[in-house]
Parts: sequence; structure tokens; C-alpha cells
Amino acid sequence: PQLEQILQHLQPRFPYLSAAARTAAGIAADPGSSASGELEEWPDAAQHVRVYRPRLLLLGRPGMGQDQLAPAVLHALEGCQIFPIDLATLFGDGNSKMLEETVIKQIRAAAAASPAVLYMPHCDRWWKSMGESIQYALMSALQDLPPSCPVLLLATSESPMAALHPEIKRQFYGKSFELSDA
Repeated sequence: PQLEQILQHLQPRFPYLSAAARTAAGIAADPGSSASGELEEWPDAAQHVRVYRPRLLLLGRPGMGQDQLAPAVLHALEGCQIFPIDLATLFGDGNSKMLEETVIKQIRAAAAASPAVLYMPHCDRWWKSMGESIQYALMSALQDLPPSCPVLLLATSESPMAALHPEIKRQFYGKSFELSDA
């Protein structure tokens, strides 16, 4: 049931769930969707701004299922390209000279491929392990995205919201989902 709750929480903020995911989560068909579940062209896109800096932080104590639920959410967004900004991606990119360059390239690639997802697992650990310049590069590149750009920042954390860095709290203010034991 938590996955369904997460998808119901996400749908109004980032309306790109697959038809199968909307059905499984009990979400009614979107008025801008065709019967097949694919988004149709809006007659006047300016009248239908549907997203505003979409963000979703899945957080809870260690072992609450963040590592299983986040990939399930990504699967529900099967029509969107995924751009990881995790530690393995940053350190494994042999084409970039600096970590900041990799982060900025991932964010720009996501914007070009939109609708897309920037996936940041363990954002609490990521933030603690990165220096100030890469933190600034991440926040600056995210802030530079147009507010209605359909790029979802999906992150996970094993720390409670109160323990997160103030900048992470600011990015995800009102856009988090606390996992529970139930």
C-alpha cells in the first residue's frame, strides 16, 4: 500500500505515471490523457502548466524500504528517462574531469530529455560525502531549470527530515513522503 500512496502523492506534482501504474494505484484517468494512457498535446500549453519544480523525497529509518520503493516509483514512470546522480555515477564517469561537471551534465541531459527523472539515492549520505563546490553546483543547476520543466528530482534518505542539511530540506519542503512501519 505504501507504493500506491506514494504514486497518489506524486501524480498531481508530476503527471507522467504510466497507465498501468495509475490503474494499480487507483488514480483516475487524467483529463489530458487518451484512452491508451498516453499524454495528448494540449491546445495551448501555456494554459496547462502542470508541474512546478517537481520533487519527491522518500525518507524513513534504515530498512523502511526506500531502496525498494524508489525503483518501483521509477518503474511507474517508465516513459521517463532516468538520470542518476548517485555516488557511483559521479565517481564512475571517466569522461568528466570534475564531479561538478558530471552533476551538471546529468541535469542538463535530463532537461533535454524531459519528462525525465533525476534519481539521487541516499541524498543524506551524498550530501555529507560531497564538498561544498559540488553541493553548490547541484543546487545551482537545479535552480537554473525552468520552474515548469518536467524533471522530477527523486531522492531517498535514511535520516529524518529534521536531521537533513537545511539545503536539502529547502529543496524538498512539502515534497517528501515519510515511510511507516504499517
